[in-house]
Amino acid sequence: MSWPDPAALSPLLAHFSTYGELYLTELDRAAHRWLPLLAEAGWVVRLNGDACAVTDTFLALPAALPETERLRRVCFAVPAYRRYLTAVLAEGLVKAGQVDYHEQLERWVVRELVGLAGEINALLDELEAGQGRMVEWPPERVAARFADWHAQHGSFAAWDHALLGLGGAPEQLFTAVLSHAAAFVIPSPAAAPGDVPRALLPDFDLTRDAAGHLALPTLAPWSIARRSVHSSLPFFDPQGNPLYDATQSVPVIWQDMLARQPYYRAVLRTAIAVRFSSYGPDALTLSVPDELDDTRVLVGEQERGALVDQLPHLVQVLGYRALSKPSLAQVRRILAHWIAVGALEVTGGQIHLQESYARTLHERRRALMLLRGTARKEQARLEKYLKEMG
Repeated sequence: MSWPDPAALSPLLAHFSTYGELYLTELDRAAHRWLPLLAEAGWVVRLNGDACAVTDTFLALPAALPETERLRRVCFAVPAYRRYLTAVLAEGLVKAGQVDYHEQLERWVVRELVGLAGEINALLDELEAGQGRMVEWPPERVAARFADWHAQHGSFAAWDHALLGLGGAPEQLFTAVLSHAAAFVIPSPAAAPGDVPRALLPDFDLTRDAAGHLALPTLAPWSIARRSVHSSLPFFDPQGNPLYDATQSVPVIWQDMLARQPYYRAVLRTAIAVRFSSYGPDALTLSVPDELDDTRVLVGEQERGALVDQLPHLVQVLGYRALSKPSLAQVRRILAHWIAVGALEVTGGQIHLQESYARTLHERRRALMLLRGTARKEQARLEKYLKEMG
């Protein structure tokens, strides 16, 4: 049996990390064979046959992992490759036991491979098949038994080169596999309610024409509506059909699309709360002491924190699992985008709704989107959080 090329996995994992899901129509042909393997390993699940989404286990992978280490973690969990590597380790341990490397064996088993002990022992039981302990077999019989096992389970030479940094016969890979034992650990996802929609913050630039004016985007990963993870702007469905109201002007379409992205909507709702709070005793302020990325939330005269720190909490108040912790650059871009599409402005060191945009909030179409029904309850939750947060 041949296995898919590891080179096709890196862009696939990058897409999943960015958007949390993909449609099969977005998938490069070389990457198609990876999906069943990733599903079998517990990293992704299929959605209605034409899309895949990441699992909480995938989301539990440390965000700062270097690309090669992420590839190892993902591939070491693929059952077939995991058993292959387990066989490599089992053969090395048996051979070490036969030459009385007891001190090294204890260190390997008790420290490096403690999490794999059960899998190694289960494989040894399978290979021994009731014929006594393999460590007591003649060395040539041990080598023949493992060689036969590997012959039946196919070659992973390309994977070994990509993930271990070298090739060769399985019996020559023990040290390399042992040195990456940490990659066998499958992360434990944090407990999270399963029915709460997930949100990721996409990175994109506003589309402009040759004259520098706002223009509608073309079909791209960030402009396709997602099914289970709110990680894009829903300009198009997966087939490229527009989902926006083409009777509106381009800036208004952008305003509406940004308002449907949870991180952008949280910032907009905060600005709406600032405007409405001027009618009450606890005035809210979005203060910009210097640069946009240093925007701070004030209640009265009391500072309640930087927007960059509060944004994930605001997204959660809106009813989402906030999977992104925005950077300063991302917060600056969110605010700059809202300013560029004519919704926000900076005056007197503070961020406000632009007056032309504020007037549209009470028009029927936009009121239904942002201020009435469930939208009103959403706005009320966010205002309550802003006034009570510590």
